[in-house]
Amino acid sequence: MVSAGVLTQTALSEAKENLGPETDTTFASLAHILYALACNPTYQEKLYQDLASRRFPTDLNTLENIPRLRACVKEGIRWAGASVAILPRVVPQGGVELCGKFVPEGTIITSSPVWYLRDKYAYPNPELFNPYRWIDASGSNTTEDVLRDRFYIPFSKGANTCIANQLAAGATS
Repeated sequence: MVSAGVLTQTALSEAKENLGPETDTTFASLAHILYALACNPTYQEKLYQDLASRRFPTDLNTLENIPRLRACVKEGIRWAGASVAILPRVVPQGGVELCGKFVPEGTIITSSPVWYLRDKYAYPNPELFNPYRWIDASGSNTTEDVLRDRFYIPFSKGANTCIANQLAAGATS
């Protein structure tokens, strides 16, 4: 940015604004995951056993292939709802039909990922941390659930998806 003629102070300010949301939400999510595991010794012990059986790997490739770890991370992101921001969107020219009702252009519609992540139909007992939403009882296989997966949008969706989505996808896929 500086080489393009942007003032140094402006470039630093922009960099800070871009890093802040990513680090804040990442650390908040990690803190919530660790807290949830500390409050749930059974989950903690099973995750520990999974990691120990693989000799406590540190490479991302191995970590990504531990279903219980992926489930704990996904559930932690869902449960913590690190970003509770209301995400306003403006209805485009010509308006749209939404759930059978016409919404005129220029109307501001808001939503928040937390509303989806706490939906009681997609996530029964949404206030509880439960990694088994994502894996079978053995902890070795991921499970399929169309509604759950459709409502898992902690980073929003579509053209306005948070760029941290790709970072988190590496940790949960």
